[in-house]
Amino acid sequence: MKLRTKVITGIVRLSYVYVWEPHSVNGGPEKYSVSIIIPKDDLATLKKINDAVDAAIEEGLSNCLFVMVTPREMTRPMLTATS
Repeated sequence: MKLRTKVITGIVRLSYVYVWEPHSVNGGPEKYSVSIIIPKDDLATLKKINDAVDAAIEEGLSNCLFVMVTPREMTRPMLTATS
């Protein structure tokens, strides 16, 4: 695979930034994380992210011996806000 899951964004805002120290959510394991806020009019970045998610799903399913769900049933990591 040739970095189909790597995305370079345009100008974005960061929220809930935990890049210097890991953070535990609800007592779970500590992880580094960040939420990225992308402008709605940046359709190119949104398409790149959706394509990378699709590639990651395909790669994950290709490594599974038994597939219990279809890609449509999987939870997507992107949320959209309505305004």
